[in-house]
Amino acid sequence: MKITSKEVVNIAHLARLRLTKDEVIRFQKDLSDILDYIDRIKGAKINETKDISKIDNKNVFRNDQFVDNNEKLFEEKHLSKGYLKTSLIFNEND
Repeated sequence: MKITSKEVVNIAHLARLRLTKDEVIRFQKDLSDILDYIDRIKGAKINETKDISKIDNKNVFRNDQFVDNNEKLFEEKHLSKGYLKTSLIFNEND
């Protein structure tokens, strides 16, 4: 579907945009391409597709399992002044 430059100027006016002549030409092409693509989508054969609205929904994920690692994590050797010790992320030179 071809869109005219007058239609582009009208759309820009409604959107309160000021377009140069080059921008009008570019948007004319871009908007025409978008409308052509929409026409292609409208022509898609959807009668051959499966109706997914009637699919039985079931949980396919596993149940969460709680693992208590707090005892090991908060042992005295992993703490420093009440905070959890970790390895360095940054060097002092960074």
